This record gives sequence, structure tokens and C-alpha cells, in this order.
Amino acid sequence: MARTVPISPPHDGTLQLIREEDPGSLLLSFFAADWDRSRLSRLMQYLELPPDCPPLRLSRLRVTWVKEHLEHGVHLGALAQLAGVTSSKTFGYVMPFMTPLPEHEVFASMVRR
Repeated sequence: MARTVPISPPHDGTLQLIREEDPGSLLLSFFAADWDRSRLSRLMQYLELPPDCPPLRLSRLRVTWVKEHLEHGVHLGALAQLAGVTSSKTFGYVMPFMTPLPEHEVFASMVRR
């Protein structure tokens, strides 16, 4: 099922520039079949990457995306809905990569007034 996913900085500026300079163009020059289990996976098969680029894995890209949004305070349930996940499994993969916060900041954020 298709979802609308917001584009995060710094990529939002790049995409806005492309949109302004060439409205109506295909951003990725890719037409997916009417039914395609994972359009992004199929698109990634055709990417030309520099030789020194680490292999791109969809799961790693998702973990990075989720991590960045969690660290910017996006609500967990809303993020799960946008990411299209239905279990906590993805978030378990994210936890080891979260930036640790000083204990006093964590406590301050948990105090309800």
C-alpha cells in the first residue's frame, strides 16, 4: 500500500530545487509495475554507486530513517504508522544506534507538570 512519507532535511532542499527547476519530471526515472512488492528494492537494483560506497540495504536505510526521526522527537506511534511497521521489531534494531542522553535530560523530559 502506498504511503506519503515526508522528506527530511537536508534532502528536502535538494528535492525542492529539482521540483522548481524541472516541474513534472520523473525524479527517479522509474516506472514500477502495477503491482510491485517493493518498488524501492527494485529501484535499488539499478543504482550506480561509487566503488567506495558501502552496500545499500533497505533495512539499514529504514533503521537510519527511524533513528533520525526518533532523535528529533517524532511520536513513536506516528512514526510506526509512517514507516509502515506493525511491530516493535524495527525499533529494536534502532535502539543500539540511538545517541545516549545525559540522565538529567532524560529525567527532566519525563517530569510532568
